[in-house]
Amino acid sequence: MLFGFFFQISVVKILVPSEFAIYAVAFAAVMIASQLLSFGVPETLVRFVPLHMAKKDVGGLIGLARRMLALRTASFLVLFVLLIIGSQFSALSISSLSLADLLIITVWLVATILYADVFDLAQSLMAQREAAVVTTSETAMRFAALFALFLLGRHIDARSVISIYATTVTLSLICLSYLVGRYFTGLSGLTRADPVGNVFHFVLGRSVSAAIGVISSPSMVRVVAATGLDALALSAFSFVQGLYASVQRAFPGFLLVQSIEPILLSRLAHGVDYEKILSSVAVAFKLEIFFASSVFIASALAGPTLITLLARSEYSQYWYVLLFLGVNTLITVAYRILEVVSSATAKQAIFLWVWPLAVLSLACIYFTLPIWGIWATLIFPLLEGLLRVSLLVLFLRRDGVQIALDAGRSTLMIVSAAIIVGIASYFVGPSESSSIRDLLLASTSILVFGVVVCAERPLRPMENQLIMKAVPRGWKAVRFFANAITRP
Repeated sequence: MLFGFFFQISVVKILVPSEFAIYAVAFAAVMIASQLLSFGVPETLVRFVPLHMAKKDVGGLIGLARRMLALRTASFLVLFVLLIIGSQFSALSISSLSLADLLIITVWLVATILYADVFDLAQSLMAQREAAVVTTSETAMRFAALFALFLLGRHIDARSVISIYATTVTLSLICLSYLVGRYFTGLSGLTRADPVGNVFHFVLGRSVSAAIGVISSPSMVRVVAATGLDALALSAFSFVQGLYASVQRAFPGFLLVQSIEPILLSRLAHGVDYEKILSSVAVAFKLEIFFASSVFIASALAGPTLITLLARSEYSQYWYVLLFLGVNTLITVAYRILEVVSSATAKQAIFLWVWPLAVLSLACIYFTLPIWGIWATLIFPLLEGLLRVSLLVLFLRRDGVQIALDAGRSTLMIVSAAIIVGIASYFVGPSESSSIRDLLLASTSILVFGVVVCAERPLRPMENQLIMKAVPRGWKAVRFFANAITRP
């Protein structure tokens, strides 16, 4: 994921703020459209493919494939109609695009939608290695293409970056489709009846859940922010969002949470204890808390310095955006875990009740943006995320949420990080600030946070047992450390 990180840094340094703002809004628009037009297909594949594969249910797989193909065809028809309508209204920015620009963005969008389908299909088939290799190759190709244009002295603008994205995502889609297709070679088994109603009920619930994620996503917030922020503030806000997203993808907890659902469903199909599976989710969540809290500490104590080093000095005044994104990241991961729990227990109805919160948050941002500026884009998503997660926890309280989130120990880790930031800020005043001092202070505080977490011993015995099974016996230091931070 370092290639994605360096790509973001390179783009913000090469493009002027106005061009970067155009690229950032286009990127956000593609991400929003791809999620809205997903129609719940990726999540449905993750939910049902492991069950059918565990039973070698060829008939169920074929029936599922037909329904997903119908949904995907419907999504592309919707996209086609929207493009036709958009080209007829001069009030829409799409009408001002050239045919070449529209074609490039459409290819990027379609490839992104299909890549998400194939990627989640790979996850459901336990093809994480292939998915990881192709995803890493895509970011490497993207960075190499940008670097090559820079070395050749070519003019690089927002259109160049968008064209690179469209090309690399399309190539990655072709490669991953070929690798995933090999998993179905020679599959045979009995044909079983597959209840259509269950599939489409699940699709409806996850579609609503995906819509909630889109409405409250950083991409949607970025698009709304573009209506009221100036070019500098929008560029800085977009850069910090992209930077944090690139860093987060390297977090082991984030990677585990992203791939945990197909594993959970597959093990449920094989009769593995539900509580044991949720304990593995808790390990992933605590890893995410540790790394997200470390980034929070670094941002709070050396935010302006980090942004100046990685981007432009004029962006450093918006360093506090990193703090809010850090908290929002934990909320997003908790929401993802709750999605997994609801998927395992087939309780999708709750998403039909919480979606108005996301719409309300977006409306609040839009109407208060002229008054509060960038603060509106930070405060309302935070409040909406907290309320949404709280309602889901209440609704799923009897389905193992306490095991998956382990609220007591998880909260203790987060509070510890906040206390360390407070103590460091109190004893080292802002008048003594310098780049080297800020970086040293942040590094030292992160080390102290690590020691404090070890002293808190956040792992439970069940989580320790899972780690012992996953870690090779030869890794004695890791096994000793896991035992040392475990308590009843």
